[in-house]
Amino acid sequence: MAKVKIKVKEIKSTEKETEFEYPVYLYFQDEDCLDELVKIEEHFQTTIKYSHFGVKIEKTSLFSINEFFLINNQTSKEHFEKVLAEAKNNLT
Repeated sequence: MAKVKIKVKEIKSTEKETEFEYPVYLYFQDEDCLDELVKIEEHFQTTIKYSHFGVKIEKTSLFSINEFFLINNQTSKEHFEKVLAEAKNNLT
């Protein structure tokens, strides 16, 4: 009998300096038009995520940033702060 062979996909992570400075504000919208905003700081990120069940605000350690998102999904500090205030208001 022959042994089963699989293809292993290696993920390589590289670090490079960009012209952007911390904090960086990103905006995403999923296929259901639900918003997600992320404030990326040097060692952590704050995420505001809307779902069909409500809103979730969380602060987590920063793992990595996808360059495509960094370039194409930026939003303003004002937009992030407005959504954060609305999210907090929805929680109280």
